[in-house]
Amino acid sequence: MEYSEVVQRRRSIRRFLPREVPDEVIEDILQAAWLAPHSAMSQPCRFGVVQDGEIRSELAQAAAGQTWVGQAPVVLAYCVSIAKDFSTPSPDNLPGTLGRDRYGSDLIDYLGAYEDSRAMRIFWENSAPLLAGQQAYLAAVSHGLSACWVGHLDIARAGRILGLPQDLACLYLMPLGYPAEEPGETWRRPLSALVFHDRWKS
Repeated sequence: MEYSEVVQRRRSIRRFLPREVPDEVIEDILQAAWLAPHSAMSQPCRFGVVQDGEIRSELAQAAAGQTWVGQAPVVLAYCVSIAKDFSTPSPDNLPGTLGRDRYGSDLIDYLGAYEDSRAMRIFWENSAPLLAGQQAYLAAVSHGLSACWVGHLDIARAGRILGLPQDLACLYLMPLGYPAEEPGETWRRPLSALVFHDRWKS
């Protein structure tokens, strides 16, 4: 399948056929996630492959009771390492420096003063799995599968279900499998309404 077709075929699917996903396909999807870029060579992502039906059902309950999550044959759990504290500046703390350059020191200092440092690190790493997850998503589509991002998630509960240590947090789930539905076309603004060249012109 050509890349342009993969991108066009990618749709959010919430109904899946009761068909197993071959191990080699899962491995290819994980390879795509592993090859994704990440900030400052931090490599914070960890990837859970959940195929056990009971665990999938428990994760569905942690995802605001969205039962369809547990009905997918595979649920990918996108986890991140939260061992480092990026709020404190130091000569070798590139992510902290980047945060200050992007958002300003006042905000980083304010966030860094939050008493629950673990919760702050989870907040800080919220976007870390997104690039890896989207590459995995597109790889799944190239194999005839589909998926859906699930961000409505009780992070602490998901961590307990997956048996994660304190320095890891599960931020997103991605149920995937062979689609049992063909969604209709979704409305999108025309591309010309979303693009500007060189400088914004009001």
